[in-house]
Amino acid sequence: MAVNHHKWQSGISAFIKKPVITIDISVNE
Repeated sequence: MAVNHHKWQSGISAFIKKPVITIDISVNE
């Protein structure tokens, strides 16, 4: 389960890594 969670977090991190900027700006605005 730990490995599965790590893989999920890794995928989310990479997926959020890009849109994170857009979200950050949206929240800032």
